[in-house]
Amino acid sequence: MKLLLRYATLSTAYYVCCLLALTLYTYLSMRGMEHEVDPIRGTRTLSALCLLVCMGSAAKLYWVPGYKFYRPPNIIIFYILYLVWVMAPTLLHDIEGDTLSDTVFVLIGMVMPVCTVLITYNYIMNHGENRWLRWFFCGMFIVYTIGFFHILTDLKSIGYVIQMIVSYFTLYTLPLIMLTSGKKTRILFIILTVIVLTVSVKRGGLVAMALGLAAFGATYLFSTRRVKAGAVVGSVIAFALFAVLFVFLGTLQESNVVQRFQDVENDEGSGRKTVWTRTAQMIAHSDAVSLVVGHGYDKVQQDSPLGLSAHNDFLEVAYDYGLVGLALYLCAGILLLRLVWLAIVRKSPDAPALAMFFTVYFSLSMISHIIIYPWANVILLTVSYICAREKLACKEQTE
Repeated sequence: MKLLLRYATLSTAYYVCCLLALTLYTYLSMRGMEHEVDPIRGTRTLSALCLLVCMGSAAKLYWVPGYKFYRPPNIIIFYILYLVWVMAPTLLHDIEGDTLSDTVFVLIGMVMPVCTVLITYNYIMNHGENRWLRWFFCGMFIVYTIGFFHILTDLKSIGYVIQMIVSYFTLYTLPLIMLTSGKKTRILFIILTVIVLTVSVKRGGLVAMALGLAAFGATYLFSTRRVKAGAVVGSVIAFALFAVLFVFLGTLQESNVVQRFQDVENDEGSGRKTVWTRTAQMIAHSDAVSLVVGHGYDKVQQDSPLGLSAHNDFLEVAYDYGLVGLALYLCAGILLLRLVWLAIVRKSPDAPALAMFFTVYFSLSMISHIIIYPWANVILLTVSYICAREKLACKEQTE
């Protein structure tokens, strides 16, 4: 922690560059995640440059006096082990496209989250928390919102039916804002998230957000020493406004999200039950080696007669990366749940936001994908930030 001012400033400046590189990388990936939208020219080259910028952060161990490498907690270690492991089945099997550029781009997507989690954890452990981070997290949210509406405009111009998964970038960034910002800022960005998710016509995102906010409220009531009447009244009014906003936007002619909720019983969640059953059968019929090691990157979609991914992180990981990958991912998830539970038991001020984060993360892992998509960087940024913040809080209590 005893760093010279000028070196500390340079170290912070480089961390900002890494966060900018991360934001650019995830922003570029948004267009590649939506059908019928052309990627930005030079996406792969820029993505490689973003990774090089982040990897360059390791040099701070040499040129910043007193900068230490802190052993990350077991949560982060298991996430890293998982991300390193998935490279093995990926390289052992063909990748769709089967060009060197395709392989490198896929590997970049696996290495980038490792850089994200290690850089953030070590920066905060060396320099402590910085108030400017809250503004950066808000800025990331705005960048993703702009990217969302830009893609939305392109899709509407060709008459494409709107169901935009990239809206989840805003939802995954929201817990970072809830952890670092004041009440007014939180409410503002919750409203913005509701707008984006409703316009995107994604039922899963809206359900996950509702569950996350419920977890936030329940944990707040449990962890706070004294519940203020004004806070309760304000929360009721806020939820009423969110409901009105959802109904208004969801029933517009351009959006059919309310109708999609009404149809959920008929379409079985866009056929997820059938997809899950088929993926489970594919796992059960795998040979012994493939069952343990996995079939390779994105193989559920390629091998399934339905032509769809598993729409469940655990089934996808089990088939693509085997029981080894699944075990590592489950260990990371269980340790993350333990961290959240301990924060709730201690009645930590961060407990409500942590409960919201884990609820959103787990619920969407069950019906969609998180760890296999580029927004895993945002999730692991949150995990590393939480781990470092909790570690520093424990240090302060023992000193």
